[in-house]
Amino acid sequence: MLEKILPVVEDSCSGDENSELKLDVYKILAELCAHKISDETLRLSVEPIFSKLLRYMPLPVVNEEKAAVGNEESTEPQIEFSYVECLMYSFHQVARK
Repeated sequence: MLEKILPVVEDSCSGDENSELKLDVYKILAELCAHKISDETLRLSVEPIFSKLLRYMPLPVVNEEKAAVGNEESTEPQIEFSYVECLMYSFHQVARK
């Protein structure tokens, strides 16, 4: 079930009005991962969860880019902490089993 839901969450819950729905899906995912899941489902779920987690984690800023920007105002990457928290918990639960 997890491997079928994760790929379509972004498409189904796109837009600002559905951000709460997307967060609810990730919260339910975290709750499901904490319970007993079959070994086959666990193996199939690790990669999609990790891929989603990488999507929400920003890349580190390269020092050369900072120097090139100079006095220009640099923008901080947007981090969706709630999504990252749910996905990290889910990944931890699935990967440790």
